[in-house]
Amino acid sequence: MTQLKVLLVPDYLTWILGTWAKQIVRVGTQHDYYFFSQQMLPYHQKEWESLIKIVDVVHVLSDFDFEKLTLPDSLPLVGSIHHVTNWPKLIPIAEKSDAIMMVANEWKEFVCQQGVSEDQLFLFNNGVEQSKFYPLNNRLKARKQLGINSETPLIGYSAKYTSNTDGRKGVNILLKALEKLGNQGEKFGVLITGPGWDKVVKEIKTYGINEVYYFPFLPDRLMPICYNALDLYVVTSKVEGGPVPVLNCMACGVPVVTTPVGIVKDYLEDGVNGLIVPKDDAEATANAISRLLKSEKLREQLAKAGLETVDNYLTWDKTLAGIEDLYQQVWEAKADKKEPTKTDINPVKQRERALKIDSYLWNLKLAAKGHPLEGLRGMVEGGLGVAVSETPRLAIAEIPKLFKPKG
Repeated sequence: MTQLKVLLVPDYLTWILGTWAKQIVRVGTQHDYYFFSQQMLPYHQKEWESLIKIVDVVHVLSDFDFEKLTLPDSLPLVGSIHHVTNWPKLIPIAEKSDAIMMVANEWKEFVCQQGVSEDQLFLFNNGVEQSKFYPLNNRLKARKQLGINSETPLIGYSAKYTSNTDGRKGVNILLKALEKLGNQGEKFGVLITGPGWDKVVKEIKTYGINEVYYFPFLPDRLMPICYNALDLYVVTSKVEGGPVPVLNCMACGVPVVTTPVGIVKDYLEDGVNGLIVPKDDAEATANAISRLLKSEKLREQLAKAGLETVDNYLTWDKTLAGIEDLYQQVWEAKADKKEPTKTDINPVKQRERALKIDSYLWNLKLAAKGHPLEGLRGMVEGGLGVAVSETPRLAIAEIPKLFKPKG
């Protein structure tokens, strides 16, 4: 295998597609890898152009704004499709990519039905980083680390509100199910993580559910603690590629109630390693949650089987097996390919720098959208250094304004 220079392009290095990029680097042993997020493009166009000149393969992990990436036709390109809500917007990926990474059979089959050759599609499932997500076997201790002093059974839910495009997360069904359970007098609490759910949290509290915990910006290092604090986790989505929190919960020994979406359809079996409920069915969702709340034995049975599923099939080392062969394949298939370009750009240092800049821009945006304290904390924890010195002066000048009282 030829040692190639591969440029990994997620939307943000700080979110799930950034996790994909980091895991590809972690499991990869053959190629050199570089990072450049799409949010960096407006500020670091010259660096983008420099990288494009020296890399051998580009893997665009995001399906957002795909057409905005200007690449030479001679450069091998791997695209990605994680799920489909609007196929016409994804057509440029099929037209421009030499290969497309799919994350679930559901969407691979769908894309084939749209006329894309199966030879162009390569399946790589979402995975779990087991050194990070694993059972702590002390739910109450995990809760105390989050400031929760309660023994009430706790139901979890995690997502960004902005991911609920066209209602694909099925939040309306989750609310109806929780309301039904509340009216039935079930005793439980709810823990929600992810930004944008303020109104949803307020509504849940009107259902007679006294314990509602909301962490819109829980640091990444605390997410394993959060999952370990739960008695069960719920997904009511209509469309998913993962969902990633399901896998992370299973790895932490937490039973899941989920709709048959994305990777769930490939690896979960109802009543064996999870409870699967129909989409758009609040009553079935409520009934499944109630079954788990009432049966510790069932929770333990599903949790054990779910953990075994992750161990056997869904660690990143297993799900990304063959990704480096794919890069080699698309490079070799280009008719006008050339020998890998030599460069003095150190991949490790470049990745570290990109991570700092991306984190800085992410948290600056967070502060600008009304969350100054969380944004500032993220900037400090991410390490400012290079990011501040290389971010445009206009962006830096805006920082003091973010922390002025409104009105």
